[in-house]
Amino acid sequence: MNPDYWVLYIDTDSYAGNFERDMTAYCTGIFGECEVGRSIASLYLDEEDYEFELLLISDDHGCHRPTSMFTEEGTTDYHTVGIFFNAKPTEEEIAIVKRRSAIFALNEYEMAIHGFRLGHIVTKEEIVEV
Repeated sequence: MNPDYWVLYIDTDSYAGNFERDMTAYCTGIFGECEVGRSIASLYLDEEDYEFELLLISDDHGCHRPTSMFTEEGTTDYHTVGIFFNAKPTEEEIAIVKRRSAIFALNEYEMAIHGFRLGHIVTKEEIVEV
């Protein structure tokens, strides 16, 4: 079980399963155990001085990743990239992700970004009788 955490959602017009790990690596310099995004993360490290601290969450295959795809609010389409943070992202972190995701959308993968949302995932334990 993961502790409480934050997710910065990037809503797009394209199926996020094709690019969520690369976009996250480009925007933050962080990639998961599967190493998808490793090469594109080097672009971030060459261009930015800020060091992100992201939460790695296990996917369905047991690979820990800083990102996943989600449905955009009100749809059933997986067009949203979610980046996992241990703590509420700072204004600087959000600004970096917004700026770099726009560049990624134009230069790395032709798509449009619809907007950004921030979610706070709260883990709650419920005790029940057995």
